[in-house]
Amino acid sequence: MGDNYQLVYTDNGKEVSEEMMNKKDALCIKLVDIFVQELNGTLDVEAKNGNNKFTVHFPIN
Repeated sequence: MGDNYQLVYTDNGKEVSEEMMNKKDALCIKLVDIFVQELNGTLDVEAKNGNNKFTVHFPIN
C-alpha cells in the first residue's frame, strides 16, 4: 500500500450526530463528502462532549 496524507479538522461547535452523517442532507456534510470523493479518500468522524473531529485519509498521487 502506498503513502497517504491525513487531514484532521476539529471544532467545538454543535456536535455532529450519526444521523446527520448518514442522511448527508446538511450542506456542510455534502461539501465534505464531495471533497473526500474527489480525493479518493475516506472520512472518519468522532463527535463527543460537544467536540467534533473529522479525519480525511487520502492517497498521495
